[in-house]
Amino acid sequence: MLLRVAMAQRKKSREEIASQFYFTKSDIKKLLCESRTTAEKLFDKASKIDDLLDIRIEDTKVSLDSLCKVMGISHDQLKRHCANSAKV
Repeated sequence: MLLRVAMAQRKKSREEIASQFYFTKSDIKKLLCESRTTAEKLFDKASKIDDLLDIRIEDTKVSLDSLCKVMGISHDQLKRHCANSAKV
């Protein structure tokens, strides 16, 4: 009988998440300090953009560009937001 041991994954910091190019719903939730439902809404809107532009690499991830378009901010603004809120 083969026993599988679940390896605990290391939690990513907000700065690490902000430096990624693709995000899961959980990444969006942690990155923006939003509720699960808000993160899912942002994910769904960004997902539609990814599908239209045909840039989807995984069903469970959306691109940085699409997420920023949905939020109406640039990549730099997103990184500054994460850096500033980490200092608080």
